[in-house]
Amino acid sequence: MLIDLHADILYRMNKEKQDFYDENSLLHASYAHLQEGEVKFQVFATFIDPILRGEQQLLAVIDSLDRFHQKIKRKGIVEPVLTVSDVQRIRQTQGILGALLSLEGADCLAGHASVLSMLYALGVRLIGLTWNHGNSLADGILEPRGGGITGFGREVIEQMQQLGMVIDVSHASDRVVEDVVQIVSRPIIASHSNARAVYPAKRNLEDEHMKLIAATGGVIGVTFVPEFIADKNEVMIEDLLRHLLHMLRVVGADAIALGSDFDGITTTMADLRDSRDYPVLIERLHHEIGHETTKKIMGENIFRVLTNTLPK
Repeated sequence: MLIDLHADILYRMNKEKQDFYDENSLLHASYAHLQEGEVKFQVFATFIDPILRGEQQLLAVIDSLDRFHQKIKRKGIVEPVLTVSDVQRIRQTQGILGALLSLEGADCLAGHASVLSMLYALGVRLIGLTWNHGNSLADGILEPRGGGITGFGREVIEQMQQLGMVIDVSHASDRVVEDVVQIVSRPIIASHSNARAVYPAKRNLEDEHMKLIAATGGVIGVTFVPEFIADKNEVMIEDLLRHLLHMLRVVGADAIALGSDFDGITTTMADLRDSRDYPVLIERLHHEIGHETTKKIMGENIFRVLTNTLPK
C-alpha cells in the first residue's frame, strides 16, 4: 500500500490546463502515472498564491476544491477519503484510488473559524497551517520574525482536532512546530520535509523537531524536491536515501512516510521523475532497509495516523 502525502495536482491542472485522466498528460501524478506507480492513496493539495488576499484567496480555494469534485472524483475510480471507514474500505478494494484533500497554507481562514467548517464540509481533511510566510494562524519558515502560533491558530488547531482533521507543519516556523506539539492530543505530520542535518535547506526539519512530531505519533513525509535534498545538478535516489537513513536513526521506522511534492516542482530527481518511478524507489528501499521498514514508510505509518485522527 503506497500513500503519497503531498502533490500539487490541482494547482498544475489549473496553471497548465492539464487533464488528470489524459494518458498524455504532463502531470507528474496523473491518473495513469499513479496507477503505474501502484499508488493507493494520494493527497491532493490546494495551494493558492499568498499574493491573493481576503475574498480572492477564499474563492480560489473553493475553485480548487471544486476542480477535484468536478474533474477528478469518480465513483469506483477515484473516491474521496472522509472517514476511517473510507480508508479501510478503499484499502481493501482493488481498483479505487483514495483521495485525501489538503490545504497548503490556511490563509483563506483570515481570522474566521467558520471557514474551517466549510472546508471540512467540502472534504478537506489535512491542513498545512501556513506556507512559508506568516498568516492569521502562524508564522512560516521564511517569516523573518520566526513567531509561533497565534491565539486564532490555537483555536483552529483545537477545532481541527474536534472535527478529525490532520495538522500539517511543513512550511511552518521552528517555533510553530514547538507550539503545536504542546497543544495537540493527536498525531501531527510534516507532509513534505527532509532533514536539515543532512542538507541545510531552511524548509527542512531539525532533528529535535522531527522528534517532537514523532512523539505525537505523527510522521515526516520525505520529499522529492531536489533543492531540499542536495546541492547538485542531478539529484538521485541515493541522495534522498541519506535523508531517509538519517531520519531512521533519529526518529525510527514508525515516524517516516513519503510526500513527493510532485506537480509542485519544476525540476525532479533524475531517477524519480514522476509517480511511475515509485517501483524503482521501493526496490531500492527493500535493498537498503528491508521489506518491513519499507512497508511502514510506503503507507502503514500514514494508515495509523489517519486511523487515529479522522472521524470514524
